[in-house]
Amino acid sequence: MRGFHLEKNNQNILQFWEKRILSICQQIEQDFWEKQDEILAEYRQQFFSLIEEVRNRSIKKSIHFVTVQILPTSIYTKSYAYRLAFYDEDFYLKQTEVSTEWSPLWIWKYFKEEAEQGRSIEKCPPWVWEETWRSYSNVYHHIVQQFCQKEAKEILSLLAELNLIAQECLFLFGMYWDKMLCLAKYEVVKGENHG
Repeated sequence: MRGFHLEKNNQNILQFWEKRILSICQQIEQDFWEKQDEILAEYRQQFFSLIEEVRNRSIKKSIHFVTVQILPTSIYTKSYAYRLAFYDEDFYLKQTEVSTEWSPLWIWKYFKEEAEQGRSIEKCPPWVWEETWRSYSNVYHHIVQQFCQKEAKEILSLLAELNLIAQECLFLFGMYWDKMLCLAKYEVVKGENHG
């Protein structure tokens, strides 16, 4: 009987955290709509900085990949950063890149507060907290992915307007040096641009 009681207790704790995550997502959405212009300007500024670096380094090759990469260690180092990067067609061969780090703190601040509260809860088994933290991280990455997906075509269009894309460019999101999800594709077909 005692084992069942513990298991039921742990399920209640997990259900509590799931409700908290849902509440956080609603807060993030509200925060985004209230500060949308500021948030978008800050995000786009990161790409303008990368474009400026491409020009300053006189990189002649076209950009073939725009990536937003999850940096797994950033959660543990508390920088909560993603790596934004431009790559040419020699992506894997020469590892030529222009990159910067971007921290969407407007999202993470809610999860950070929850983490601090979660650690202070007595009777929360360590494995439950670790599972909760993993869930938080996954939700965080998913929200960032959705945000980037909404902006991907605009970023690719900007690169095309500046003649930094030759034929095709992919906007990718995923784990650093791992599989990535294509959020948008921009290609030139017979003189026409398709984003």
